[in-house]
Amino acid sequence: MAEDLTKLLLEFSFTFTTTSVTKSIVAPAERVKLLMQTQDVNPDIPKDRPLTTVPGTYFKVKTQYGYSSNFRGNGVNTFKTFVAQLSKYALLSKFARASPLAVAGGGSSVAMNHYMAGGLGEALALFLVYPFEMAYTKQSSALGTATLGFFWPIWE
Repeated sequence: MAEDLTKLLLEFSFTFTTTSVTKSIVAPAERVKLLMQTQDVNPDIPKDRPLTTVPGTYFKVKTQYGYSSNFRGNGVNTFKTFVAQLSKYALLSKFARASPLAVAGGGSSVAMNHYMAGGLGEALALFLVYPFEMAYTKQSSALGTATLGFFWPIWE
């Protein structure tokens, strides 16, 4: 029992560490992408000076709002991805064991069982993290110097 708990905690820590590192590396690129995608409906971006290039948008945000503004929304994005990964794999193993195909066993039914369990696990994981996706998009597309709370867009 203690060995299983240690293994689980170790897996959690590895998952969280890799999620944090990878999401932090690509955070500036994701922020630029979201700003360029939402500029038509964002009142903070002047219509006469649209964001047209990726490098131009990155340097404009960095110059006007500071380097750390490129990471706005990264905390909720890391949390969202971490929850999605954990729930997806937990649900996959749960559904794979509970399937009637797993009991019948053998051959192509095993592959179909994993395919169906993976699809159902992924669908439920996306359902669980959808509010965090909305929060990430709102935080990342916000301009200015206002500090938004971690869960502020979810409750709005």
